[in-house]
Amino acid sequence: NGAVVGARFQDQNTGEYVDIKAQATVLATGCFINNQEMMVEYEPAYAPYGQLVNYSTGDGQLMAAAAGAQLFNMYENYANLMGDIPNATTWGYWAPIVLVLPNGKRFIEAAQSPDAAQAAVDAGYREWWVIFDQQAFDARCISDSVNKNINSSADVYHVADTIEELAEKIDVPAEQLVATFARYNELVDGGEDLDFGKTAHLKKLAAPYHALKENVVRYKTIGGVISNDKGLVLDEANEPIPGLYSCGAVNTLSSSSVSVCAAQGYFVGECLCEAFGGAEA
Repeated sequence: NGAVVGARFQDQNTGEYVDIKAQATVLATGCFINNQEMMVEYEPAYAPYGQLVNYSTGDGQLMAAAAGAQLFNMYENYANLMGDIPNATTWGYWAPIVLVLPNGKRFIEAAQSPDAAQAAVDAGYREWWVIFDQQAFDARCISDSVNKNINSSADVYHVADTIEELAEKIDVPAEQLVATFARYNELVDGGEDLDFGKTAHLKKLAAPYHALKENVVRYKTIGGVISNDKGLVLDEANEPIPGLYSCGAVNTLSSSSVSVCAAQGYFVGECLCEAFGGAEA
């Protein structure tokens, strides 16, 4: 009668199938950012980029469609971009850093660094540099992240005693990088970032200067299924598919936020308790 009564799994070692029956099946398989065929079909503009997330392969979207679900926002919609060293994209929240393109120019205020990948692409580049100093190592919230990432990314990490030396090491125009920092220091002295509106950690950097390279990679798509107020996936007629629930990034418009995905999971858990066992379940 169209109800989902469980899931079929295939043993990758033996090839044998195992059927697990259940009153409810929850799709929580993520997006399709690591399915190149789906990226080419649905998000061709983002298909040429490398990817950051290994296991978001679109299985949930494909299984849901096979069960009669409708898919939303699949074609040429927004896909999140990120740096390939994701922790470094957040350092601007905790310490003064300066982000520059390969041309040596600032292109975004560092406290918005999760948006830096898209901003770099909009400027015509697929990489950028995170420049920081001892203040990042001393910031309690990120000191461990800074040390771990420079150790694991030695091939794209450089240290220099002057801006000119740093420019040579990271292969950006020295004259432009010097001008960029002169302008940045001028804005710091004035107490206002008139160029990009930076407010958090508007401070100067001091030698030695550290630089870590970020490459643009794709991070998350937003196309997928939609569920009703009971957590059930909707079919082509906007009717719930009995037994099929969804949460997280498999849902359309779930955004890249871990908190949003977690909240959806919690909500579906409550729905299951209500449907199959009451609050005590």
